Amino acid sequence: MLDQLAINSNTYHGFSLEEAVKGAREAGFRNIKLAAVRDHTAHVLPEMSSDEILRIRKLLDESGLKCVGISSHSNVMTEEGVANLVKGIDLAMSFECRHVTTATGDSHGDKNVIDDLVVLIENLLPAG
Repeated sequence: MLDQLAINSNTYHGFSLEEAVKGAREAGFRNIKLAAVRDHTAHVLPEMSSDEILRIRKLLDESGLKCVGISSHSNVMTEEGVANLVKGIDLAMSFECRHVTTATGDSHGDKNVIDDLVVLIENLLPAG
């Protein structure tokens, strides 16, 4: 059953990536979504060097974990948030995973409420 589930490394908020991977492995998970949320849980980030990404990929391989997604939460109602999403997509490609998670507004206070899906779609066009 755990083959169908993935754990988010943010489950181990406040711990290192190595500790998160160890915890996920010990819990029996085989799939992991890596947290890439600056100033919250930044286990991976788009500006990491290719050597650092290779080191993390090796860590996952040795731990029997597959990266299935990147948690690149950002407020896509802002230009900065959309740019961060695009970088998160590039980061996901570095880990050969197809899924990226983001936010549709300010996830900690709901300052930007989306009432119009047309606005959301227009904001997401640069990520397409």
